[in-house]
Amino acid sequence: MFVELHTDRLSFHPLDVYDASFMLRLLNTESWLRFIGDKQVQDLADAAGYILWIQQNKAFYYHVIRLKDSFEPIGVVTLLHRNGQPAPDLGFALMPDYEGQGYAIEACAAYLQKLQEDKTLKVILAIAMPANEKSLKLLGRLGFSFEKEMEEAGETLLVYKKEL
Repeated sequence: MFVELHTDRLSFHPLDVYDASFMLRLLNTESWLRFIGDKQVQDLADAAGYILWIQQNKAFYYHVIRLKDSFEPIGVVTLLHRNGQPAPDLGFALMPDYEGQGYAIEACAAYLQKLQEDKTLKVILAIAMPANEKSLKLLGRLGFSFEKEMEEAGETLLVYKKEL
């Protein structure tokens, strides 16, 4: 997986334990808890442990999205290869103050473009809850199409697919 990526406004860097304070805040935002789930990260030690767990899992790639001019962390973009899925899925989350400013589409479009250039994947998925209307709208703008519904931990999830 790539190390760094840049757009006009954003920089992406692999998630590191130095990002624990930021991840503690992000994982406890209302939208993360509602649409992704409670990861039981309550303090910096939990956040560092969560990051180390991600780093040790070769099926998970997390990149921190930062504002290019200030290096302020504003979110994450992820690539996860979940058990039982035929392809990895793209994920994203932003801090609430940075939603609605075009950062999510800029970040995801750059990530997808890099994956296309690398030619390591032919297909990518995206998985979202039906109530996550902002994410579903963004997936449509990125060229994903609805594939199927699936159940996970008693929740109905929508699976979207994009050819690369």
